[in-house]
Amino acid sequence: MLEINSGKKPILLLDDIFDKLDQHRVKHLLALLKDNNFGQVFITDTNEDRIKIILDELKQNIVSLRSKMVSRIYNKLKKNNINFMSRHNDKSIKEVLSEYIAKDNKVSKGYHTAQIQDIWKKEMGPIISGYTQKIYFKDGVLKVYLTSAPLKKELLMGKDKIINIINEAAKETLITQVEIY
Repeated sequence: MLEINSGKKPILLLDDIFDKLDQHRVKHLLALLKDNNFGQVFITDTNEDRIKIILDELKQNIVSLRSKMVSRIYNKLKKNNINFMSRHNDKSIKEVLSEYIAKDNKVSKGYHTAQIQDIWKKEMGPIISGYTQKIYFKDGVLKVYLTSAPLKKELLMGKDKIINIINEAAKETLITQVEIY
């Protein structure tokens, strides 16, 4: 999707994941990597033997850095007053994703809906979440469908509090209105 929207292949970071995957999943992941769907792939692993096998299987242009080599490169750059971490156009992953989400309305809507659903479960607790049938979010309006009439009456009286709780948890003003059904 990123490549379609921007024309650029995404960067993939696989940070020490191979010990968490069984052999079948590792082979499947390697097959995906061989399809060349990514611009660059960064792989870290603590098991040198395993990573050699994986890299041999990929048969791509590979640059291998060991921790001592990375330290020497960093120290050399630091010694020469080269700060490679602060170029004018560098952005954190969070900044890049935030920009992408903000630019694409469809992605933004899905992201914020999922975010609000997670916040609802966490902030409202298991009892209220258990009585929650559906949650919809669109254009600042949160629609909550409940299976309990007494709970519905209770939450109707606290709509402003619900707005504040969810917006504070989201660290942005997403919800301007709550409708309880």
